[in-house]
Amino acid sequence: MLEVSVWRCTVMDEEIPKVKRTKKDMRDSSERGMNGSKNVVEQKTKEERGCGEKLRETRKALEEEQEKSNGYLDRLKRLQADFENSMKRIKQENDLRAGLANEKLMLEIFPLKDEFERALEVARISQEKTSILEGLEMILRHFEEVLERIGVTEITAVGEAFDPLKHEAVRFSNRDDLGENLVFSEDRKGYMLGLKVLRTSLVSVSSKGENPEVEPKNASES
Repeated sequence: MLEVSVWRCTVMDEEIPKVKRTKKDMRDSSERGMNGSKNVVEQKTKEERGCGEKLRETRKALEEEQEKSNGYLDRLKRLQADFENSMKRIKQENDLRAGLANEKLMLEIFPLKDEFERALEVARISQEKTSILEGLEMILRHFEEVLERIGVTEITAVGEAFDPLKHEAVRFSNRDDLGENLVFSEDRKGYMLGLKVLRTSLVSVSSKGENPEVEPKNASES
């Protein structure tokens, strides 16, 4: 019995250092684990810090590129606006030149139309309805249709109030049967292109009281 007790004490004495070493190993292992975790955390923090720096740099670069893109877009819009304005100005200038050319042509044609109408009037007075007269009347109608298609219209004169913008008085006459400043006859037709007067009408105007007679102009003048 004594020998058994001694053996047990010996075994226990030998195991105690093992237990102590095991605890120390556990502490060392735990410390190593903690240190490792700490290193991992630090490494991760460094990586995150590095990623954050790269992200900020990338964001800054994107913002700079966005500013450049906005600048290019604004410049493109201005160039487009300048181009459209230039095209509008060129079109307006071309339209103006074309309009002036048309006006000049019309002013050359109107006297010819006046002569044609006077010739027809003389032919109508003869009261002879010939094929030539009918042909001339048809030509005149076509002439008037062409003028109407390009926007030329005759100025209404007889029966209207005298308008110095549209009418040119060649005489003033006392007319008891008419009100004052009314057009009662027309010596030459006037024409408009849209809202623009191309040629004023030569007219006679009623008046009241004493008015000096105005010498009539030659109706063939343009």
